[in-house]
Amino acid sequence: MVNREVVLETIKKMSSSGIDESVIITTLKDIGLKEDEIKQYLAEAKGSSSPSTAKPDEADHEKIAEKTAKKVKQHLSDEKDERELRETTRDATLEEQHSKLRDMEQNVNQLHEKISSVGMPANKELDQKLSVLEHRITGIERKIADLKAINMATKDLMEKVLEVNKKILNKL
Repeated sequence: MVNREVVLETIKKMSSSGIDESVIITTLKDIGLKEDEIKQYLAEAKGSSSPSTAKPDEADHEKIAEKTAKKVKQHLSDEKDERELRETTRDATLEEQHSKLRDMEQNVNQLHEKISSVGMPANKELDQKLSVLEHRITGIERKIADLKAINMATKDLMEKVLEVNKKILNKL
């Protein structure tokens, strides 16, 4: 059987130390208290009922304090381990994502290099062929312009010849 005063003092010390009530409840369960006893102890520790006047036994007080300290340390250690595990998992996930992004960037760069290397010779060849075609078209345009000029000159000359012939015929 645990000493009532020792349990109350321990609950008060744990509460004043900032330990969460759920941790206190878990600790009290670990030392063998039942749910209704735990509620009563918590209520008394908060001051809603008057504490009993029984003198605490030092041995019981030490045992409860040691058990409580062990449980609190274990709980804190478990939380620390869990937090470290989460951080390690997060770091591993981030590193994996970073690695995937780096690989994707390399693949995209390789693809760009392949596209530019494949496209360049074909583009140069195409540019040369287009240049030759443009040069030929320019030559043909010049010849057409010359032919038009010759045609116009021939037409003018023919009109003048016809006019002269017409005048000669009119005189006769």
